[in-house]
Amino acid sequence: MFGSKLTIHTITITYVYYNIKKLFSEFIFTFCHRKTTNKYNNNGDDMGVKNISAIELGEILKTESLPIIDIRPTSEYELGHISKARNISIGEIMQSPERYLSKNRIYYIICDEGKKSIALCYELRQKGYDVINVLGGIQAYPGPLVKY
Repeated sequence: MFGSKLTIHTITITYVYYNIKKLFSEFIFTFCHRKTTNKYNNNGDDMGVKNISAIELGEILKTESLPIIDIRPTSEYELGHISKARNISIGEIMQSPERYLSKNRIYYIICDEGKKSIALCYELRQKGYDVINVLGGIQAYPGPLVKY
């Protein structure tokens, strides 16, 4: 009798914990996204995020190689990505950035439209990483894309 009540309470507490954790994660992402897309400044400058346009990135890549991280889902990445861009999901980088990034190197972060990458760049800069957001994302990138 006591054991079944304890099990029900444990399941309820676990359920509540994961829902709170999920809501908090969504709140943080929405908060960052809202700050980066306000009508006065939608490029993240007010948050301390460094930016480069997709067109500027395309011009630089004609003459040199840069460490680019594409945070789109693998299925989108395979439909077309910048040559030598590394595909790492936003969740993986958020969970353990030290596994993928060095604080002694600059990284260019790109997504589909540039919205998720701004939020990620904000979070990574708060953790001490030197990252640059690609404004407009892969949709604005003028160069050739590699497809699988």
